[in-house]
Amino acid sequence: MKLTVFSFYIVAMTAAVTDWRKHRIPNGCCVAIVFIVLMDCFLGNHIPFMERALGCVAVSMPMFLLAFCVRGSFGGGDVKFTAVCGLFLGWKIMLVSIVYAIGMAGVYALVLLCRGNNRKACVPLGPFLVFGMTVAIIRIL
Repeated sequence: MKLTVFSFYIVAMTAAVTDWRKHRIPNGCCVAIVFIVLMDCFLGNHIPFMERALGCVAVSMPMFLLAFCVRGSFGGGDVKFTAVCGLFLGWKIMLVSIVYAIGMAGVYALVLLCRGNNRKACVPLGPFLVFGMTVAIIRIL
């Protein structure tokens, strides 16, 4: 299990750094997390399949609907990233992590506004998602 968690964080941090620098989450990171999920299942992790399946859609589906209805609210990379991370972490950790992630991204956006940035400034969500997942895992475990 430690190998899969370590692998997950390497890929998640890669996605976060890329999102911070280029404002996009590479599809390769999402595919790598799917392979880590498969490895995790074969190594006998205790997260049941239904919890993983709910984790996949609990956050990503509302994000997808919001991105579909409100142009520019979330990028496709953010939606895919939360879906595959939900597969790895399960729905409980994903719900807690999105609260932390959106909260921290909101604080960051406020700092940008106070600095005089445009309201249309793009905030990369990937680093905040990884931060939220880390805090959620620490709080729940």
